[in-house]
Amino acid sequence: MISWVGIDISKSNLVVWVQPQGEGFEVSNLSEGFAELIKRLNIQIKSCCLGSTSGRRI
Repeated sequence: MISWVGIDISKSNLVVWVQPQGEGFEVSNLSEGFAELIKRLNIQIKSCCLGSTSGRRI
């Protein structure tokens, strides 16, 4: 099944939502969290959307 993933990025964690599975989870914004994210996203991804929760703009 092809999925899309949305990831909200904050200083301390990543909030992840996977559709059409309707699965959501959080991981830390550290290398351990990235490893967990890759492990949990063992699916074929069609697109991925990233967004920052801070008000800062670069």
